[in-house]
Amino acid sequence: MDRFATLALLPIVALVACGQPADDQATIPVSGKWQGSGELTSLSVNGVSMDTSNAAQFNDMLANIQQVNEICGEPKNMSEAEFAQQMGGSGKLTDCTIDSTQTNGNRIIEKASCKAVDMPGVDERVIIAGETVLKPENVVSDMVMSMVIRKPSGEGAVIKLKMRSNMKRIGDC
Repeated sequence: MDRFATLALLPIVALVACGQPADDQATIPVSGKWQGSGELTSLSVNGVSMDTSNAAQFNDMLANIQQVNEICGEPKNMSEAEFAQQMGGSGKLTDCTIDSTQTNGNRIIEKASCKAVDMPGVDERVIIAGETVLKPENVVSDMVMSMVIRKPSGEGAVIKLKMRSNMKRIGDC
């Protein structure tokens, strides 16, 4: 099976636009009008939970996640190139690769990594792990983005941002 974008509406799940296309029987979600949105669900530093308002320095990366989108079509598999383009849209991540994909029925688990750009102190690679659950009228993706931030003294902190995107079929186009 091709990669399913679990890491991006977060933009992990892509939607195909343009009218009510015929339903792709190879996918679990049903063609129609879909609405998607996402949210930052938790932030932790070295395993200690923090208020998500402390994630302001990551707003550029999180902007795509918090948008509400409505499109006619259906969630589809996203190529590695499409994933890299989505994740790179903030200008903070580049050279994104999908490192592994596991499919088990209606669940897809993926791991990916991206190079951090213009993020002082962030180690070179940002690690992303996501799980998507596919249903005919609902697609839920949970993602964890992990990065190490180092101070000039060499001390480091592990930052984890947990996000959830939810796409619901809300009718026909």
